[in-house]
Amino acid sequence: MSALQRCQLGLALAVCITAAGRAPAHAGAKPVAARVGVDEHIGAVVPVSLRVTDQRGLTRPLREYLQAGRPLLLSLAYYHCPGLCDIASRELATALRDAGFQLGADYTALTISIDPRDTPASAAAKRASALALLRAADDSAWSFGVTDADTLTRLTQTLGYRYDYDAPTRQYAHPAVSIVLTPEAKIARYLYGPTLEPASVRLALREARLGQGGPTALVDRAIMACFQYDPATRRYSFLISSVMRGGAALIALGLALAIYLFARRARALRA
Repeated sequence: MSALQRCQLGLALAVCITAAGRAPAHAGAKPVAARVGVDEHIGAVVPVSLRVTDQRGLTRPLREYLQAGRPLLLSLAYYHCPGLCDIASRELATALRDAGFQLGADYTALTISIDPRDTPASAAAKRASALALLRAADDSAWSFGVTDADTLTRLTQTLGYRYDYDAPTRQYAHPAVSIVLTPEAKIARYLYGPTLEPASVRLALREARLGQGGPTALVDRAIMACFQYDPATRRYSFLISSVMRGGAALIALGLALAIYLFARRARALRA
């Protein structure tokens, strides 16, 4: 996908419209744009007692999808979506592949369907297509799951993830976003799609690992010290640009001071 196509997707499809067959109970009369979005809850803890059924049909609490010392990348999707959701899933897998981290060793991942009618079979099919792009040596650490409507409500409210059904188009509308959790299930960062930059994914995972409160690898501290998260653009920016701007300002100030002192000395000699 070209840079132009990524830009067009990011601008025109920030809200994902996905196919569904019926309206859930929370559909309302407000326009879709007013019902759909993300209210960031950085620092909130996702209830680890929430139960998710994975692609094998095994139902487990969220705590069992978390691993000590490894952040969890959580994404919400809809497994029967023929359009943008499929693109977002593939883009996420590609970004994770190119981020330079190893699934299972450095992080875990979990995708949950927002449609309670989805089944483990449809989760398994979607998982297979995503993992084919990821090409991980050990893909067991990325589960695709389904759950019931009540669990979805608790989960999405905690995440600040607002989605709804659009009756005129008979489709679901939801944000294209992935959420990075610390190993303790605390929300560390939101990554907005549908396209993702591998560098942003890599830095968000590093940041989540830093947020666990335990010993941190020296390389993580060094790399994160070189970047900062910009809430306005929701991206990480390289601090070297700020350092260079600061350095340039100091050089200019030094030159001005040197010129002033030189001129002052010249006047003193003439006197």
